[in-house]
Amino acid sequence: PHPTLMVSLSRLGGAVLALRGPELERDSLELRAVLSVAEELRHADADVAVESNVEAVELSHRQLAFATRAATPAQVAAEIAPRLSHPGAVVRRGALACLRNIATQD
Repeated sequence: PHPTLMVSLSRLGGAVLALRGPELERDSLELRAVLSVAEELRHADADVAVESNVEAVELSHRQLAFATRAATPAQVAAEIAPRLSHPGAVVRRGALACLRNIATQD
């Protein structure tokens, strides 16, 4: 998929999570769509990997913040933890900030 389209879909997914998050269940169609966008972003080509991975981290963080019935902190931490070894510093900082947020919530 086109990188700009994926980033736009990620931002749209973030808006869906912010607006409908509390009512989303684990198996809802909306949540599955948002998670598939996040998965595509995590597997982006190397030339757009930094921006895509930043969006994926932010989308996971929004999932935890807004869709509390659809995600547990452990699930989100497992999705984000691999980003700590990403070559892009901004990706690592975003992942670390999200993991810190998860740690302070528990």
